[in-house]
Amino acid sequence: MNGFNPIWLIVPVVMIAVIALVFGSKLAQQRRDALAALAGRLGWWFDPEKDKTHDERFAQFAIFRKGHSRNAYNTLTGDITIGGRVFRGQMGDFTYKITSSTGKTTTTTTYRFSYLILHPPFAVVPELRIRPENLFDKLAGAIGFDDIDFE
Repeated sequence: MNGFNPIWLIVPVVMIAVIALVFGSKLAQQRRDALAALAGRLGWWFDPEKDKTHDERFAQFAIFRKGHSRNAYNTLTGDITIGGRVFRGQMGDFTYKITSSTGKTTTTTTYRFSYLILHPPFAVVPELRIRPENLFDKLAGAIGFDDIDFE
């Protein structure tokens, strides 16, 4: 008998996992509390639960159609006045997963981000999307098409 007991390896790993889960849960609760307070200051409505209708309502935005296991949550909705005009707004957190496989291993990556959507009070509104510039934008710029560059 060599004296090595595998329980001494398992116990610390389990303890670290439990501590990580508790810490992550505490941070998520702090974020929910902060967003609920923000909603109160803005006079908006806050819902921490998953928004089951988000995919259909915002299908025009490609970012909300990526991957699988898509969820909108921590959603704030309400009106905001900008320059004397009232805009309907929605903001919150969003997550999705992308799974890739090499044939031997499968990897799932989770993406999380926060968003803000404002609905202009105008009857006809041209579409405006702000996104990072990509290779096709640079190619279009090289042949004379121009876009707006933000600092």
